[in-house]
Amino acid sequence: MLASIAELKEAAEGRPAELIRERSPERKVIGYFCNYVPEEIIHAAGHIPLRLVKGGEREAEAAGGDYLNLNSCSFAKSCVGLRGEAHDPLYGEVDYLAEAPACVQMEWALEIWEKYFGVKTLPIGLPRNFRSPDGLEYFIREVRDFAKGVEAIAGRQIQPEALLSSIRLYNEIRRSLRELYELQREDEGPLRWSELFTLVQAGFVLDRARYLEGLKQVCREIGEVRRSPGNPKEEPRLLLLGSILAAGDDKVIQMADALQARIVMDDLCTGSRWFWEPVEEPTLEGLARRYLEKSPCGTLPVLQSAENPRRKRLEELMEEYRIDGVLYYTLRFCDAYAFKAEMEKRWLEEKGIPVLHLDSDYSSSNQGQIRTRLEAFLEMLRTRKERLKIEN
Repeated sequence: MLASIAELKEAAEGRPAELIRERSPERKVIGYFCNYVPEEIIHAAGHIPLRLVKGGEREAEAAGGDYLNLNSCSFAKSCVGLRGEAHDPLYGEVDYLAEAPACVQMEWALEIWEKYFGVKTLPIGLPRNFRSPDGLEYFIREVRDFAKGVEAIAGRQIQPEALLSSIRLYNEIRRSLRELYELQREDEGPLRWSELFTLVQAGFVLDRARYLEGLKQVCREIGEVRRSPGNPKEEPRLLLLGSILAAGDDKVIQMADALQARIVMDDLCTGSRWFWEPVEEPTLEGLARRYLEKSPCGTLPVLQSAENPRRKRLEELMEEYRIDGVLYYTLRFCDAYAFKAEMEKRWLEEKGIPVLHLDSDYSSSNQGQIRTRLEAFLEMLRTRKERLKIEN
């Protein structure tokens, strides 16, 4: 791991202690789960935004199971359990919880935080007709109401220059992350996907200006250490997509690294979909448009649309990153992604892209099975890639 990435990882791990020093009666910690919450508004009001996407801990999942039903996904249970009986220090620093839930399980998590943990919430309605004029009009109203709620907590209005400054900061973060991701288009990129995953995760919790400086340092270090790859190994190029991949839920990533699998791109809400598109217009309306019209979550239906915007993006990514195979990861009881898994698999295979569907939770009971299936999938892709090379 690059020294600059390790430094950001260490800083993220020490973030709870920083929050204790930084928060004040006028400056609150506002957490959120789903990436449809316009963070720039929180930042422009002088508060501290914190994206809550930890997972992979059985204790927290079990604690959340005391509040949510058995058929809830591991991530939703963890969102509850980490604030409840698990007493996670990062989640314990949250003063308010904002959320624009893309699925019903995250709605339940929001309600539980308020009812059982006494945390005031700032809900944002997310329209299901998200590509229609009516859906945009509705979401603009929701974003305006959210801004008023954030202003009420701060006791002051958000000034246009403050909003502009925050949008510029976030756009610069997005540009830097996209630049790092686009290096993966090369035959032999400078970063493993596990390093990119660590890098993005740090951005959910660190002070955003501090994070941007860290990203710039990563870019500088890559420029200093990169060498000519010579004859790079022609490993299969993989796209990772599916349910939320939370910090700590890394067994698939670690296995891929151990098997020398090369993940070059993702379509995850804790990956590229968090930062890919910039805000074009520095207003509340511009923010609403960017968040609603960005690369969509797979939980949202496609209504009143001549084309599926998510599939269109996947087609573009597969061509640009020269994808040989897809890892489709679902959390058990993540109904939206699990329900669509077979349809997505058929669609991808019709386009000549093999798919491995991995369904798991936060236990370690199926690690051996996942490794065996991943090994077989990689061997099939290598054989297929070699055959296509000979045929062409």
